[in-house]
Parts: sequence; C-alpha cells; structure tokens
Amino acid sequence: MPIYPGRKPRVWRVTVDAKGKRHEEAFHGTKTEAKEHEARMRVALGARGRLSQRIAPLFSDLAADYSVHAKANLADATWRKVRVYQVATLRDFFGRYRLTDLSTELVDDYKDERRKAVRPSSVNNELRVFGTMLRWARDDRTLPVAEFKIRKLKVSGERRVHAWTVPELAKLYAAAAKEDPAFVPMIEFLLNTGCRKGEAIAAEWTWLDDRRRLLSIPVTDLWRPKSGKPREVPVGDALARTLAKLPRTSRHMFPNFHGDRFAEFPNKRFAAVVDAAGLTGGPHTCRHTYASHFLRAVPDLFELARVLGHSHVRITELYTHLLPGHLERSRNAVNLPAFPENSPDRGQSVDA
Repeated sequence: MPIYPGRKPRVWRVTVDAKGKRHEEAFHGTKTEAKEHEARMRVALGARGRLSQRIAPLFSDLAADYSVHAKANLADATWRKVRVYQVATLRDFFGRYRLTDLSTELVDDYKDERRKAVRPSSVNNELRVFGTMLRWARDDRTLPVAEFKIRKLKVSGERRVHAWTVPELAKLYAAAAKEDPAFVPMIEFLLNTGCRKGEAIAAEWTWLDDRRRLLSIPVTDLWRPKSGKPREVPVGDALARTLAKLPRTSRHMFPNFHGDRFAEFPNKRFAAVVDAAGLTGGPHTCRHTYASHFLRAVPDLFELARVLGHSHVRITELYTHLLPGHLERSRNAVNLPAFPENSPDRGQSVDA
C-alpha cells in the first residue's frame, strides 16, 4: 500500500517505489487527494526515467498515471463528463492484469461483458481510449506492453453525420432572431468556423487577426484544444461582418450576461432555438454542417482535418460520403496501361 496514515489528522505518508529505491513524502489533505498526489509522483518519477521497466506495472497503476496526464491535457469538460468514466470502466475490468498480460482474448471478454450494459458504439469508444492509454504507456512512458489486436465491435449501419441544409439554416436563424437575438452571433460563429462549443465560449478577441481574416486558437492555461495543438481557422466574409459589429468591451467574443466567460456552453438556450425552428441536433451539428458545406466548396479531407483540428484523419473520414462524386472523380486518377497503344514493345516482357 503506497499511502499510509500519518501521526496527525489529514497527514499521509505517500511512497513510490521506483528503480529499486523508495521515495516518500508527507502530504496534507484528504485520502483521495493523497492518492492523486501519489499518481503525480509516479508520473514525475517515470518522466525522469526512474520507473523500473523490468516488471510491467498493473493496468490499475497505468490508469492512475494516465488520469493525471489526461486531466492536465484534455479539455475540462471532456475529462469530467466522458474520459474519467471510460478510464474507470477500463480499470475495473483490466486493473488486475499487468500490461504484458493483456491480450486480444481479454479484450473480447471485455466486449462481451460491456455490450450487455451499453451500445456497441459506446464499447468501441471505450476501446479507443484503451488503445490510447496503451500507446501512451509504450511511447511516452517506454513501458513494456503486450502486442495484440484490439478488434472493435461491428456497428449496424454506416455511421453518417447529421448536417443542416440551407433551408434548415434559414429556419434556425429565423428562430434564433425571434427567440434569442443575443445568441445569433455565437450560432453564426459555430456554423461558419466549425469550432467546438468549448472553443466558442473560450474565444477571445486576441485570437482574431482582422487583417489576415484568421482565428488563431492557441493552447493556454485557460484553454486547451481537444487535440492539444493550436490551429488557425479561416474567417469568411459573412462572419467577419458579424464580428465587426460586436462590442469589444469584454476579452471574450461571446460573454455571458455579466460580461464574463460562460462557465459552460448554454445548451438550454441552444436547444430552445433548435426546438423553435422545428429541427433536431445539438451544438456539434454546427460543426458537421460546417464540414458538409466546406467539402462542397473544397473537396479536400486533409484540409478539412487541419481546419477542424482533428487529431487523426480517421475522425475526418466520417465525412467521406459528403465528398461530391468522390468515387467518380477517382475512377481515372490512376490509369496506367501495361504498354501504350501501338507500342512496338507491346506484348514483350517487362524485363526484356
């Protein structure tokens, strides 16, 4: 047990064994806080190369270390509302196994158990986090990890994203202008940048370059993009005109009624507008709508991935079906005959 009660109330002896040496510190706080401190100690010792790599750690230990890493690097809402529960679920099942004991068979057992409780798509999301944790252990922590295949569950039907059409957008704007006029600029921002809702409430005027017509989304202490990397988003004519009319009395582009940053995205206000328009969808539908209209004008998935800030191209592949005539356009992209017509070499071997 790495945490022992101290002699005084709310004092804990936190110990970490690394590379044959025991490191011990006194910690003042609750037991839960002491456990978090112990996990941070293990991360710090591992980052300095002191963690022993001769014996693979238990997955439960990895989960504790990864939680510290994820909490520091993911958006706060992503960690609190999603990732913390996914990591806990994985830890409960795989926690007693060492990283070198993990296998495809264990993953299959996990799938069989979880599919009784949640949808196949949710199980696949948990498995994606599982793979991310193992890659972090192997690549960032240089820990020994078993090599095995993580097979996802089959999900019936092709996953298609829902995007609003131009007539539906007209209904959305009309409803917003009637129900919540002050909310219209933020909706227009989401639809014309493809930004996530967290980026909208975090957006500051310092991010906007009026001359270059670019929105530079940084990585700061107050805001960390989901991918963990900064990016630039083009600002079109329509949005530029809207932003030019907004007052700049707050550091934030879209402050709350008190002039401060929203603590969380106003989901109820957005839902009320969508309901009034007779539509279905949430704030993320704005992002899908941006992607849909982007690809009609610029049929380039790689460029879309850069603008949306996707961490992996497989996420952008959700929009492949939106590419206009993508299969037809590729039919003759590569058309190399063995020999040109009427060539004197036609019929001879390549090595001749």
